[in-house]
Amino acid sequence: MDLANRERNGDSPLPRWSLNRLRDSAATEIRRQFGLEGLMTMLLERARRRELPEVALQYHAPETRELIALCRELQQEVGDEPFFLATTTIEKLFDLNRMRAWRWLQGLARDGVLECVDRGSSEERRPGRFRYLGD
Repeated sequence: MDLANRERNGDSPLPRWSLNRLRDSAATEIRRQFGLEGLMTMLLERARRRELPEVALQYHAPETRELIALCRELQQEVGDEPFFLATTTIEKLFDLNRMRAWRWLQGLARDGVLECVDRGSSEERRPGRFRYLGD
């Protein structure tokens, strides 16, 4: 149906796109072009260029500070929605074993830096979902 017919029928001449749908399609395109690891690496590099979040300064380990900064970037990308973050992603980005990555996430949730919305499932290969609560 062309734009004029859509208007005559009382429909909006432009397709209706919600912000979440637009964000999802943009994220899908980025993942298609760069892969998930490329996207996460890009976000980590952006986090490293920015000033550390205030809440990260209470941690001594630079990797923990960088993970907190990455979580801030992820939260900014998805708005108010929780973001996905797999322990395998942290494992690759920070050269850790999976258990250590899981402990980092649990520690940040325990400290109130992150809210764990969904723990995910390794059996179902479903990453956890978190909300960044810092700053």
